Amino acid sequence: MRQDLIAQAVPDVDLEFVRTMEKMPDPPPGIYEEVVGLLPRFHGLFLRKRQAFAADDAAVLAAILDEETALLSRLSAPLNPPATAW
Repeated sequence: MRQDLIAQAVPDVDLEFVRTMEKMPDPPPGIYEEVVGLLPRFHGLFLRKRQAFAADDAAVLAAILDEETALLSRLSAPLNPPATAW
C-alpha cells in the first residue's frame, strides 16, 4: 500500500505500521474506500498489539487479534460471495 495513502488516512502514523502496510498491495476497487476508511482502526489495533506483546499479555493480544480478524472478514466478504445452491 502506498505510503501517501496511509499517511492521508492516519494522522501521526507510526512508522513501523507504515513499513508493514507498504508490503501490502493497494486495495482493489470494490473495497478501496472501505479499506482506507478502516486504516485508522487497523493502526490502533497495531499499536495495541505491540503494547500487549510488550506487556506479555496473551489474553489481551488474543482479543485484539479477534477484533482484527473480524475486520478482515468484513473486508473479504464482498470479494467472496456465498456460493449459490444448484
